[in-house]
Amino acid sequence: VVRFHGGALPAYVISSILLAYGGQLYSLFSTGHCLEYAAMLDKEAKPYKVDPFVIMIKFLLGYKWFKELWDVLLLPELDAIVLTSQSMCFPLVSLILFLFGTCTAYWGGLLSSTSVRLLSSLWLALKRPSELPKDIKMISADLPFLTVVLIIVSWTTCGAFAILLNYLYYVFKIVHLQASLTSYKNSQTVNPKHSRRSEKKCSQHKDSAAHHRRLSAGDAEDSIRMHSTVINLLTWVVLLSMPSLIYWLKNLRYYFKLNPDPCKPLAFILIPTMAILGNTYTVSIKSSKLLKTTSQFPLPLAVGVIAFGSAHLYRVPCFDFIPLLLHALCNFMKDWI
Repeated sequence: VVRFHGGALPAYVISSILLAYGGQLYSLFSTGHCLEYAAMLDKEAKPYKVDPFVIMIKFLLGYKWFKELWDVLLLPELDAIVLTSQSMCFPLVSLILFLFGTCTAYWGGLLSSTSVRLLSSLWLALKRPSELPKDIKMISADLPFLTVVLIIVSWTTCGAFAILLNYLYYVFKIVHLQASLTSYKNSQTVNPKHSRRSEKKCSQHKDSAAHHRRLSAGDAEDSIRMHSTVINLLTWVVLLSMPSLIYWLKNLRYYFKLNPDPCKPLAFILIPTMAILGNTYTVSIKSSKLLKTTSQFPLPLAVGVIAFGSAHLYRVPCFDFIPLLLHALCNFMKDWI
């Protein structure tokens, strides 16, 4: 299966991550806390949530009226039909690929979380981080400047290169948050009286100024769980954009700007989205009116990834940025409402 149909495996990995991502967003909406990525992957990443819809669409496309409706909506050909024409028994092989994809998503998540912890330990060894953020700000002072710089880089060089830089910045933000949380826990263990005193000050601070909220250790842990899933999703976006980056680097001596650049539109949307998400904490969006709708989007997008991206991987990032964009918009919808 992997030998002949392994090219479709990234779509199944991303589909599993999207299902876990939607489960985390819904747990944040329903309980106010974000559950672990591995637990949500085990609970939400089920083949019966994706494959039956694809099989149903493939069956309906056999009817003339549905095919005409499909063409009117300008939808591309279903990838299940393409794979069937390549001698792939779709229901059985799709199930096997989904199991492989879920396993890959699990081990990828474990690797990314371990890497963040190791990098945070290195950060603690080199430089003692600041305390947990005292004032949760969605837009920091350097955020607009960084966003404009990355957009200019994307416009003048290569969109995949800008996406990679944005990804590294996002990972840096999460590593710094993890290091701050580890430092806070260590100080709490060494001096519990001081920690209780700081918690009292934190509660007094919340009472005196409700709009200036201090990030607690529990909120930081929830935020890191959510960010870890976003990192897993972004890792695959970066991997799928690597062909453009490699092509640009190999031809850099001939031209500085990649044209045409298939990743440039994605970069223009993803750069400001990830800049906002890098400064987003779960405590700032759990009361958003848009959060419930955002948690419902990953499921149909997971179906869309298998339906339209298993044989055409370049379409997969187009499904990935939608829940990330809605996640970022939860900050604005909260303020407006």
